[in-house]
Amino acid sequence: MSPEQLIAAALAGRAEWFDLADGKRVRIRRPSEYETRQLFVRDDGGKVSSIRADLPEVKKHVVDWSGFTEADFTPAGSSDAVPFNSELWAIWIEDRRESLYAVANKIIGLILAHEEAKADTAKN
Repeated sequence: MSPEQLIAAALAGRAEWFDLADGKRVRIRRPSEYETRQLFVRDDGGKVSSIRADLPEVKKHVVDWSGFTEADFTPAGSSDAVPFNSELWAIWIEDRRESLYAVANKIIGLILAHEEAKADTAKN
């Protein structure tokens, strides 16, 4: 495999499709372990008390979509599918609070599942 193919495979291993309303879905890529450190919320003693994900993470970690059409972005738009574009995604999600929270929670879930899998592997 070429380096490009290996990179694509590694990143695909961190991604998962997530269903939104109205037949739409997005592909979310779990933040790397390095990026995850920035999402930890720490208590006064410095211990991790929770994980936080919000609009910046939702914009950054959605890497593909399905079910989006021109009509999702403008009333004059057609029912033609629109290829994924990170700027269009940012515009769309900023006005969809429920979807924003759902995707943010999914990002947190992907992080927790990864941490749990690492802990299970370390036990063996």
